[in-house]
Amino acid sequence: MPGSSGKPAQPGLLNESDSDAFSKVGGLEVRNGKLLPKFGRKVKTVKPHLMLSGQLAVFQSTRTVIVRASIDPTGKVTSVDVYKSCGSADVDQPTRAAVYDWWFEPSRDGSGKPIPDVLIFPIVWR
Repeated sequence: MPGSSGKPAQPGLLNESDSDAFSKVGGLEVRNGKLLPKFGRKVKTVKPHLMLSGQLAVFQSTRTVIVRASIDPTGKVTSVDVYKSCGSADVDQPTRAAVYDWWFEPSRDGSGKPIPDVLIFPIVWR
């Protein structure tokens, strides 16, 4: 849809601490009980523990939870929100809880000093 200038509207630019929620670059896949990270930096993960109802939801179809995680300058996760639900709280909530125990290699400013960060990324259950 054209903007007020008659030109097509452009999506907002991401700043250096934003991640594209639908990017194929980052994310994590849970396949056959193993975590397969796809980030461009070091990450230490803890596998979410699904109860039987969550396991059944994943067994019935592939589920994708998109989470938004705030990270402090040391790489510790300080908050996690479900940015987009997979449609099952039995998968969403254990996934969200597990991300609190993750660690990400900190982002750095132009001088190399670690800075806080916010990441939005998918976790795909297969």
